[in-house]
Amino acid sequence: MRTHHEGVDLVTWAPRGELTLPFVAAQHSELRALLASSSGVEIDLEAIDDVDLAGVQILLSARLSAAAQGKSLALTKAPTAAFSAVLERGGLLESGDLRSFWRLGREG
Repeated sequence: MRTHHEGVDLVTWAPRGELTLPFVAAQHSELRALLASSSGVEIDLEAIDDVDLAGVQILLSARLSAAAQGKSLALTKAPTAAFSAVLERGGLLESGDLRSFWRLGREG
């Protein structure tokens, strides 16, 4: 979905199913293409059934790429408890900056 607000062209990326190693190459390409064609990307993870660290890595990579290009990339709401458990196991909740990116402690 593409939205325009005050001259900003945002797209929403809403992957479905698994955000896991067997699928991340295609998902990463899709996310990169959306970022290249817009001012920013909002990510909706609501339809993700399973995630592993490879899936988390493409989100973190896209976050760095967006920042380097002066574009926005944000989650539409906090991830599920299962997704948060993967973040915890991966040690990805240590920094306040990452906690903010994952929208932890915020209402959807």
